Amino acid sequence: MQDQPPAFDSVNVMELRSVDASKITKVSVYTGLAEITRLFKFDVKMGQNQVKISGLPNVMGEESLRVEARGSASIQGVTIGSTPQPPVPTASEELKNLRKEKRLAESAIERCNASIGSIRSYVASTTAVNIPSANLGQLLQSCETEGARLDSQLLELEEKLSMITEAVEAEEQKLAGGNVEQDGLGMTASIGLFAHEAGEIELTLIYAVRQANWSAGYDVRVNMHASDKPVVLLYKANITQSTGEACSSPNEITSWADVPLTLETVTPTYGADIPTLSSWYLSVWTPPRPELRIKKKKKSTARLSSDDDLVMYTTGACAPLPMTSRGAFQAEIISQGTLSATYQVPGLISIPSDSQNHSVTIIELTLGAEMSWITVPKVDKRVHLKAKVKNASEYSLLPGEASIYVDGSFISKSNIPSVAPQGSFDCSLGIDPSIQVTYHPLIKNASRTGFYTKSSKHSYNQRITIANTKTQPVGNLKVLDRIPVSEDSQITVKLLNPSLSLPSISTSVGTISLPSISEDTASNKTKDDADRPLMPPVKVSSGVAAQWDGADDSQGDITALGKDGKLNWLCSIPPQGTVNLSLQWEVLAPASITVDGL
Repeated sequence: MQDQPPAFDSVNVMELRSVDASKITKVSVYTGLAEITRLFKFDVKMGQNQVKISGLPNVMGEESLRVEARGSASIQGVTIGSTPQPPVPTASEELKNLRKEKRLAESAIERCNASIGSIRSYVASTTAVNIPSANLGQLLQSCETEGARLDSQLLELEEKLSMITEAVEAEEQKLAGGNVEQDGLGMTASIGLFAHEAGEIELTLIYAVRQANWSAGYDVRVNMHASDKPVVLLYKANITQSTGEACSSPNEITSWADVPLTLETVTPTYGADIPTLSSWYLSVWTPPRPELRIKKKKKSTARLSSDDDLVMYTTGACAPLPMTSRGAFQAEIISQGTLSATYQVPGLISIPSDSQNHSVTIIELTLGAEMSWITVPKVDKRVHLKAKVKNASEYSLLPGEASIYVDGSFISKSNIPSVAPQGSFDCSLGIDPSIQVTYHPLIKNASRTGFYTKSSKHSYNQRITIANTKTQPVGNLKVLDRIPVSEDSQITVKLLNPSLSLPSISTSVGTISLPSISEDTASNKTKDDADRPLMPPVKVSSGVAAQWDGADDSQGDITALGKDGKLNWLCSIPPQGTVNLSLQWEVLAPASITVDGL
C-alpha cells in the first residue's frame, strides 16, 4: 500500500551542528549550573530517521538531557557521547614551505654572525708590525663599513625569522583548530525518530551545563531627606559562565546571545534515585582475644634453646572493634531549606563565555526604612548610622554584597542576608559626622565609712554630651556605656544614675545590688505581643530614656539583663539641639582589701 512506511532498515540519517541548526529559546541559571533549551526545526522522511546533533558542550550533564518532539514524529531512543574525532592533520604544504624558510633564515643568521666574528678577530689581530701605518686607517675604515653592513643584514634576518616563526605557529594552530574538543563543543546526541509522514518537525533539547553561576548583588541608595520611603534598592544578578555554550549570531558566534534568561534560587536534581534503607542489627559485643606477640631479645640465627629467650606480652586494654556495615550509622545532611524563587530577567540578555561577572538588573524596589543611630563613646566617639529596611515587595532577597550610597555619595560595602517578603534587615550606612559626641573626663571620689568595720567607697560620674548639628531632628539615637561588674562577694557595685530597676543578682562571687522589680513588670512579654521589649525604658529627661542593654530585644532573656553591666540611653535630639547624659555609680568594699580593676 502507498501509505505504508518504508522498510525499517532504510534509515534517513541527518547530521546537524547545534550552533548552526538551532537557537537557544531559554536559559535558566542556577547556583553552579544552567539549564539550556534549544529548538531545532528540520524535515524528516516518513519512517525511520536518525538525527545526530553535534557541537554540544563538554560540560553538559548527560543524565540531564531531555528531548521533546512536536509534529508527526515520535522519539524512539536517545543516546549521547563524545563526538568522534577525525584525524588531525599535522602538516600541510604551506607549513612545509614555512618551516623551510625558517631553516634558511636561521642558516643565514649563523653565517652573518660568523662573518661579524671573523672581522672582529681580524681587527683584534692586526698590529703595526705587519700593516704599514699608511694603510692601517684605510683597513680599519673598510672593516667598519663591512661590519655596519653585516649588522644591518643581521637585524633584517632576525625580523624575518620572527615573522616566519609566527606564521608557523599560526599554521599549526589552524591545523589543530578542527578538534571540537578544544573549543569545548565535543558532545553529540543521537536521536531516533519515527515519522508517520514526511514534513517539518520541531525538536527541543533541554540539558544542564556546569560552570555557570549567579549570585545576588545590590545597590542601596538612601535619601536622608525623604520621609516616607527613603531606600531605593537595586536588586541585581551577577552572572558568570564558561560553558563554551554558543548560539548563532548574525555577525559572529557568541555565547548566550539575545536569549530569555531566568534566574533560579534552587538547584534541580537530575537522576536521583530513591535511597535504600538497610537493616539495623544488634548483637552482644564480644571483646577481642588478646594479641600475642613474640619478640627476640637479640638478633641471632641460632635456634632458640630455652623459654628465657622469648618475651610474651599483650596489648593491654582491648580497644572496641570497629563497627561493621551492619551496625554503622552516621548522620548526613542531604539538603537544607532556603528561600526559593524564580526571576525572569526582562528583555533578551547576552552573556559571553568568559568567566567574568556580568550584571543584570532584576528589579528596582522603593522601600521604607527606620533610621537609627548608635555610638559607643567610651571606645569610639563617632556615631554610626543604621537603617532597618522592610522588604515590602514580593521578591525574596538572597544573600549578597551591597554597595551603600547615602545622598548620592558612596559610603561602604555591606552584606545583605536572606530576607523573605515582608521581612526586615539591618543595613549599616556608615558614619554620620553631623552628630558630635563629647566624652568628658571621668570624675572620681574616694571615701571611707564605718567606725569598727571600715569600708571604702569609690564614687564615679561620667558625663556625655551629644550635639545634633543637623537641620532635622534625630529621633532614635542609642548611646551605649557600662558600669563595672563585681567578681567577688566582698565587692558591691551600685548604679545610681540612671535609676534602672532589676532584681538583685547575687552569686557566690559577687553582687550587683539594685531595687527589685515587680513580677507584673517581669512578665510583661506575652504571646499576644511578641514584639514587646523585655522591659520598658525608664524616662530620664525630656527626649531621653535609659534601659539595660538588650532590654529592647523581645527574644532575649530577662534574667540576663544587667549582668554584663551594659546599659544605653535612647535619645531624641531636636535640630541644632544638645543632650547631656550622666552615668553615676559607686563601688563598696572592705577597707582592708584592694579592689583590682578600678
